[in-house]
Amino acid sequence: SRRLDRVPASVLAAALRVLADLLQPTQQAAQAGTTRERTLAEALLRRIEVDGPRRTATLQALAKDFHVTAAHLGTALRIATGKTYPQVLADMRVRAAQLLLEDPLLPVREVARAVGLSSPRALAKVFQRVTGKTPGRFRSP
Repeated sequence: SRRLDRVPASVLAAALRVLADLLQPTQQAAQAGTTRERTLAEALLRRIEVDGPRRTATLQALAKDFHVTAAHLGTALRIATGKTYPQVLADMRVRAAQLLLEDPLLPVREVARAVGLSSPRALAKVFQRVTGKTPGRFRSP
């Protein structure tokens, strides 16, 4: 939408930094799992970052791309980050939404779409589960 085109470059840059934070747990879990599992999890997190919150594929589709089973890919991610694939996606979407919600003129409906969720209600559900607040409460001081 046109409003998203007006999101300041600084907000978009901050969103990319937040997404890069998803890679941090893999560095902290250097002793966990095998090198192959860590490498696989890091590759998955990079793929999620490149795809962005709007275009996230299913774990099954990503597993095909990585030539492994969805169970193996999910296990590698859980070992490296301590989180499941849905939890990683939820965290990424909420972090991106938090940055977008800083623009008081951007409707929550647009924020939901920008982070790959179907509605403000879907955003509120994920947002509250991750942060303990609704998007509206987060936005208001």
